[in-house]
Amino acid sequence: MIMNRIQPRIWIAIFTLHTGIAHGFQEQPFAKNPSVRGAPEIIHFGLDDFQSDPMMMAMCEDSSGVKYFGNQDGLLIFDGETWARLELPNKSLVKSLYYGSDHKVYLGGFNEFGTVERDKFGQYQYSSMVDMAKVDHLNLDFVYDIHEVQGHIIFRSMSKLIAIKGQKALTIPTSGFYSSAVVDDRLYMANWEDGIKEFDLHTMNFDLLIPKPLYQWNPIVSITAGNSAETLSIFTRDGQIYSYHLESKHFLLVRNLFNKTSTNQVTGAVRTKDGDYYIGTLADQLIMLTANGKTIPLNKPIIGLQDESVNNLYESKNGNLWVLLENGIDCINLSSPVSTVFNKASVFDVQLFQGIWYIATNQGVWASVQGLTGGPFKHMQFEPIAGLDGQAWSLTSIENQLLCGHEKGLFVIKGKDIKQIPASDGVWKVIPIQEKPGHYLVCTYYATYLMSVNSTGDFQIDNVISGFSESSRDILQSEPGVFWVCHGFKGVFRIKINPDYQSVVSVEHFEEAGLPSPYKVNVFSWKGEPVFTTSKGLYSFNDSLDVFQPHSLLNDILDPNIETRKIMETKDRTWYIHNDEVGYFNHEDNPVLQSEAFLQTRGTFNKHMESITLLDNGVLIGTKKGLFAFDLSSRTGSPVPHSVRISQLSYQNGNSRILLPLDNPLEILASQTQNLRFEYTVPQMDMLNDVRYSYQLSGADQVWSDWEDKPWKEYNSLDPGTYEFSVRAKSKLGESFLTAQHTLIVRPPWHQTTLAFVCYFILGLALIFLCVKVISKLLEEQRQRAILEAEKQNKILRLELDRMQLAQEKNQFESTKTSLEEDLLLKSKELANYATLLSRKQELMIELREELTDLENNTRNEKTRQDLKSLIRKIKTRLNNDDYIKVFEANFERVHHEFFNELKERYPDLTSKELRLCALVKMNLTNKEIAPIMNISIRGIETARYRLRKRLSIHDDMVEFLEKLSP
Repeated sequence: MIMNRIQPRIWIAIFTLHTGIAHGFQEQPFAKNPSVRGAPEIIHFGLDDFQSDPMMMAMCEDSSGVKYFGNQDGLLIFDGETWARLELPNKSLVKSLYYGSDHKVYLGGFNEFGTVERDKFGQYQYSSMVDMAKVDHLNLDFVYDIHEVQGHIIFRSMSKLIAIKGQKALTIPTSGFYSSAVVDDRLYMANWEDGIKEFDLHTMNFDLLIPKPLYQWNPIVSITAGNSAETLSIFTRDGQIYSYHLESKHFLLVRNLFNKTSTNQVTGAVRTKDGDYYIGTLADQLIMLTANGKTIPLNKPIIGLQDESVNNLYESKNGNLWVLLENGIDCINLSSPVSTVFNKASVFDVQLFQGIWYIATNQGVWASVQGLTGGPFKHMQFEPIAGLDGQAWSLTSIENQLLCGHEKGLFVIKGKDIKQIPASDGVWKVIPIQEKPGHYLVCTYYATYLMSVNSTGDFQIDNVISGFSESSRDILQSEPGVFWVCHGFKGVFRIKINPDYQSVVSVEHFEEAGLPSPYKVNVFSWKGEPVFTTSKGLYSFNDSLDVFQPHSLLNDILDPNIETRKIMETKDRTWYIHNDEVGYFNHEDNPVLQSEAFLQTRGTFNKHMESITLLDNGVLIGTKKGLFAFDLSSRTGSPVPHSVRISQLSYQNGNSRILLPLDNPLEILASQTQNLRFEYTVPQMDMLNDVRYSYQLSGADQVWSDWEDKPWKEYNSLDPGTYEFSVRAKSKLGESFLTAQHTLIVRPPWHQTTLAFVCYFILGLALIFLCVKVISKLLEEQRQRAILEAEKQNKILRLELDRMQLAQEKNQFESTKTSLEEDLLLKSKELANYATLLSRKQELMIELREELTDLENNTRNEKTRQDLKSLIRKIKTRLNNDDYIKVFEANFERVHHEFFNELKERYPDLTSKELRLCALVKMNLTNKEIAPIMNISIRGIETARYRLRKRLSIHDDMVEFLEKLSP
C-alpha cells in the first residue's frame, strides 16, 4: 500500500495555551512555557492506494476500526494495512453506508441495498436485502441515507422509506425527502415542498417542525445535534447555520458562512465529540466552527487537503476527521499527540517571549504572528524577522529582553525590530555569570566577551577576555570564575578567569586524560556537577586524580557503548539525546528510558546543537525538518484499548494462495503449512501513525521477533503439533496494543494419524507373520536348493571325474592315435617303398625280357635260343603273376583298412583292377610307377585313370578326392 504523509504546505502553527509550570532548556531550568499544539498530520489516500474511482460519497466504521467507503465502483474496505474492493450485483455505485448496533454494515446504491459481513476466511461478502424487503427494486432509485432509529434500520430513497427490523420489512411511500438525519433516536427529514419534518415509526406520522420559508427555501445539507440540550444545528447548502430548540420551537439563524457574492456551497457537516463542527465546502475545503462559536477557515493554505471539493465528512472512533473528497480521501489526525509547529527551516533554538514564539533557524529568526483566539485552535503564522537572515544559533531571555546569537553577531529583538550589540561576528550564545549579577559572557567563534547592562537598561560589551581564543560554543560554569569549555576537535579546556573578568589566568587542556577521545565531547550540568558526554558513555571529572572517570550512575542508565550527545536535567526527569534519539527517564529507582514516542525525529537533529524546549505536559523538539510539539499528557503507559487483528490466513498451493478459515483454534493438515502466512493489522489506528509488529509462534520461535513494519509473517512446513501465534503492535509514538493470539493445531497427514499407526501395527504384525512364513519357506527352499546344489555338485564332481577319465582316455586315445598314425605313416612309407621296389622290379623284369628277346632274335644257336625263350617265358610268367599284387593289396588294406570299405560302399560296381588303381593313386604314385605294377603301359594307365575319374564323377584332383576318404 502506498500512503502519503504530508503536513500543510504553508504552515500555520496551531497552539493551545494553558496556564501552568513547565521546564525549558535555557539559563533558567524551570521556566514557564504553555502547552503547544501544532498543525495536525494529514494522511492522503489516492488512486495509487485504493486502485478505484477516487470520488468518495459515503463512509462508516465498524467496531474493530475497519473503514468502509462508497464510491462510483462500489465499496472500498480499508483495514489499516490493505484495501479491498467489493462490487454490488448490479455494478451500482454505493451512495450510503451505516454500521448498525447489530454489528452489520449496511449499504445502499442504485436499486440495491443490503449488508456486508466478513466471512470465516476474512473476506467480505455482500448480501442483498431487496428480495427480503419485497420492494420493486426497479423503482427504488438511489438509497441516499441509512439510519438506525427506534429499533429499525431505515433505508431512504426519494420515493420511499424501507424500515427493517429483524426479518420484517415495512415500506413507507414518501415524496420529496432529499435529506435526513437521526439525532437522539429521532428521525428528521427535509422535504422539497414543506420543510423539515420528524417521522415517528410508532405512530407512522410525519410532523412538520420547520416550515421551508423559515430557512428561505435553501436546501438542507446536514442536521446535527446542537451544543446545548434539546437543540439541533441545521446547515444549508448556501452556508446558513440555524439553531432549532425542540422544546421552545425557537428557530434562529446563527451565522452565514459565505458572503452574498460567494459561489461556494456547503456539502456536509459533522459535529465531533469535542463539540466542534467541521463543515465541508464545494470549493474551499473545510470550515471549523468551534464549540464557543468561533469560525475558523481550514482552507488549502492552512491544512492543504489534496482536493478543494469535499463530498462528505466522518469522525472516526479515535476522534480523527476523515474527509471524503471529489478526488481521494484525507484523514486529519486530530487525535495524535504529535503535531508540526514549524517546518520552513532547520531549528536550533526556541523561545517564548512576551506571548510570541521565536525560532532560531539556519534561515534566520522566525516569529509567530498573533491571530484569532478561542476554541481549541490559535492560529499563529510564522514570519521571518528582517535583518536576521542567515544562521541563528540561540535565543536567550535576559533582563526582560530577547537576545539572539547569530553568525552576524549579537542582536536584541524587540517585536519585529532588531538592534545589534557591538561585538565580533559569530556569536554562539550568552550565559549569565553566577557571581556577577547583571554580567554575562558572550561566547563567540574565536573569543569570549564580558557584557553588562548599563544604567539605561541597554547591553554593552565591556571587554574581550584575554588569554583564551578558542571557540566557546559549549561552555559551563562550575564554580566562581571557573568554566569548562568543550571544543569539538581539540578536547576539553578548564579555564579560570580573574575576578574582574579581564583575562584568563589559567588554562588546563585535556585532550584525553581518561576520555575515550578528544572529539565530540560536550558538557552539561547534572545533579549540580559537570557531566561530559562522549561517543563512549558519560564522564565526570575527579579533581583529586585530575582525570575523567566514567559516570557510574548515568552509564548504568544510558548504554555507554552508544553515543550520548546531550543530557538535560529538570525537576523530576532527565532528557537525553542518545543513539540519535531523544528521550527521557524519570528520577526514580530503576528508571526506564522513554524514547518510543519520539522515534519519528530520530536522525533529524542538528548534532551537538539539539533543541529541546519543555512545556506543560509536553515538549517542543527542533530538528532539521522543523519544530514538532509532543503532547505527553495522554501517555499513561498502559496499552491502548485497541487490539491487533489477524486479518487473513493462507498457504501456498502451487502458484496460488489458498485461504484458510479464521477459526480459533484452527485445525489444518501439515500439508497446508507450505508458506503459511499470517496477515495482521490494527484497524483502529487509521494508519495515522506507523505501526510496527512483533510476533512469536510458540513451538517454532524461541523468542519474540524484532519490531518490523511488515504486516505479515510466513512459516514453512510446520511439524504436526499445537502452536500459538501471537502478534503485538506498537506505534512509533510508543503506544502499545493488545496482543492477538491464534491457536493453530497442525494435524499430521492421514499416514501419520493414530489410526494409521494402529493399522501400521496390525499390518506390521501381519507382515512379520508373513515374513516368518516367507522366511521359513525360503529357508526350506534354500535347504532344498542346498540339497539340489549338493547333488548338482556331486553330479558335477562325477561328471568332472568322468571328464577327467575321458580326458585321460582321450589322451590315451590321442597317444594311441598318434602312435597308430605314426605306425600308419611308417607302414605307409614301407608300403610306398614296397610299391616302389615292386615297380622297379617289374621295370627291371621287363627290361630283362626285352633284352633277352633282343638276344634271342640275334642268337644263331638254337639251343641258346631255346634257353632264352624258356627264360623269357619264365619272366613273362613272373610278370603276369599277381601274387605280389595281392600281397601289396593285403598290406594296403591292413594299413588303410577303411579305405576299400568306404570306396566299395560308395562305388560298389568298381572292379578289382579299379580298386587296385585307386590304392596306387592314393599312395601318390605316378603313372610311370603304376604302369609296371599293373603290367600296363603308361598310356593304358592314363586311360584307366580317365575312365576311373568318370566313374567316380571326379572333377578335381583325383589324389585329393581319394585322400578325403577314410585312411
